[in-house]
Amino acid sequence: MSDASAYAVFLLPLAAVGFVLFLASFRNALWFLTFHLVVRSLIDSASQYTYLPVIGPLSIAATYSVIYICLIFVFLVSKRKRIFSPLLVPLAAYLVVLLLSTIFSGRWTDLIEVSIKWVYFYLVFLLAWSIADSYPMRKIAWALTIGASYPIANQLLMSVVRGPKCIEGQAICSYVGSFYHESELAAWILIFILGTMLGFRSNSKPRVKYFFLAAILVGVLSLLLNGYRTAILAFVVLLIYLYVVYLRKLSVPVAIFVGFAFAWFGVAGFIYAYDSLGAYIGDFVTVFSNPGHYLTISGEPDNKEVFSGRLYLFSLTLYQYVNGGPVEYLLGIGPNGVQAEIGVYAHNEFVSALVESGILGFLVFAWLLLVCWKVVAASNDRLLLGVYLCVLVMAMATMPLHNIRSMVLLAVTFGIAYGQYAKQRVSVPGRRTKKIVGNVGPMRA
Repeated sequence: MSDASAYAVFLLPLAAVGFVLFLASFRNALWFLTFHLVVRSLIDSASQYTYLPVIGPLSIAATYSVIYICLIFVFLVSKRKRIFSPLLVPLAAYLVVLLLSTIFSGRWTDLIEVSIKWVYFYLVFLLAWSIADSYPMRKIAWALTIGASYPIANQLLMSVVRGPKCIEGQAICSYVGSFYHESELAAWILIFILGTMLGFRSNSKPRVKYFFLAAILVGVLSLLLNGYRTAILAFVVLLIYLYVVYLRKLSVPVAIFVGFAFAWFGVAGFIYAYDSLGAYIGDFVTVFSNPGHYLTISGEPDNKEVFSGRLYLFSLTLYQYVNGGPVEYLLGIGPNGVQAEIGVYAHNEFVSALVESGILGFLVFAWLLLVCWKVVAASNDRLLLGVYLCVLVMAMATMPLHNIRSMVLLAVTFGIAYGQYAKQRVSVPGRRTKKIVGNVGPMRA
């Protein structure tokens, strides 16, 4: 038995204990979310067992997601919380398009899987809205930080036990702990960083601020060790955005210090990923020296290694679309159709939406993302807007909306933002605030 497998066996009873505590916290929304994050991360870290089918096609992880969906719904109804929000109509429309696409493609199992993820996303959003409506931000920050602490502890512990994960031909070795893939751990790290940033911002006590600042640095170190380049790039975009937005609010010494800190982070990241960055720069030169040769949708570009094979995947995916019929143009090839046809995800959410749900689904998908943007922007919270921008950057080269952990990050971000927006409209009736969709008030119906 490998070290990871032995560790996973140890985690299963721990996850069961966490699940009992999770059920016991049903009456308290904040602990309900916190224990869910802990249990879900424990399940993810024991993927050798929890990803295997146990009830038909459902694994332990999928079964837990279904149970949590039911529990959130019961919680919201029992507490008489609102079920309707601006996200509901575009999300329901997108699922209807996927349903129509499935009628022609016959991918019913994939439709169920995708629908579970989106329903899960929406209900976690409602739960986060409920929490933002009832608890101060400092408590929400502690909940997210505690809930997402285990994956980082797992990563650091397993880095000593089993060392890095190195793939032949890959420039960077990554430390993923007992998690299945870098993308899963990256999502948990970003949730942790969001919690620590909220904690640093919302607490006035110096000792607490220093604690959250140290926790932010631990999260950044963990993100670098994870080595998921798309997440690192997205996080750099987040840092630059926050620095530009808050620059005028910083004193000159603090602005200089933060600027040097960002420069140090950039130099450290460059040294750590020197070989990989050199290859990426070479890819840019190669592609833009002859763009007509490489940026094609023939399905067979000359160099499959350019940008880690991303151009090849985009070309192959779009080739499936342009060679389809009228139904495929309008409704796509069905949910998860790209993976079924070419054996791997498209690694671009926008390309995937176009190919799997057609032009109709792509327009509805764009509508959903636009409503999400309006929800976050209306809250006037630059940090949450930066997190959304971070996920959009990731969506250009990976699949955060196919990753249920990234969907937790988004759902919590939107829930907190919408809760803040609703409070602004209610607590300051005379203030002119942007109206998103429908009437907004407290979470209680």
